[in-house]
Amino acid sequence: MYLFLDSTKNITVGLLSDTCEWVDYQYLVSKKSSSEIHPLIYSLFEKHQLSFDDMTGVFFCAGPGSYTGMRVTAGITDIMQWYGLSIHTFYHFEVPSWCGHDEGVWLGKAFKGEVFIFKWNNHPGESNKSLVAEDLLENSLKNDKKNIFCGHEEFMEINPIKTKDLIYKYPREVFRAVLQKNKKQDLYYYRSLDNEFVRKK
Repeated sequence: MYLFLDSTKNITVGLLSDTCEWVDYQYLVSKKSSSEIHPLIYSLFEKHQLSFDDMTGVFFCAGPGSYTGMRVTAGITDIMQWYGLSIHTFYHFEVPSWCGHDEGVWLGKAFKGEVFIFKWNNHPGESNKSLVAEDLLENSLKNDKKNIFCGHEEFMEINPIKTKDLIYKYPREVFRAVLQKNKKQDLYYYRSLDNEFVRKK
């Protein structure tokens, strides 16, 4: 059994079988991840009569997203690693390609009036990342009218595909790809920490 955690925006807590099928899935719209996520995990374990000894590992979405929200979940996974559980991380912008989308654009609201853009083309496997001002987003997407993605409920005016929904609909494809990658990745912030917390003069 695997635990799944995502606090890049709001909170998702789930349980997956060893064959990467959903056993339970809970999505909570909340800005208080630090106070909500622990009770969610506890209630999930209690509901299914589980303990850490029953777990194979943890899948953890390591970004991009809110600094505070992701740090809370990263702390939880650190504790679980101390208990001997394997930790498997991935980024939201990796999900579409695992679900069969060979090219596209993934968007994230990067705060400070900016949008994070990740563009990829798996033929020949190229990608690029950038930050643009929100008022310049439409111009940045003028050549990308299809295959636009985002993590959660954002950019609804352009009707993107939400990667949180892909994760729910295609757990075998997503989590088997994460296991195959077998790499614990660092948290992905929209900017370096020096730039994220710089004080405006």
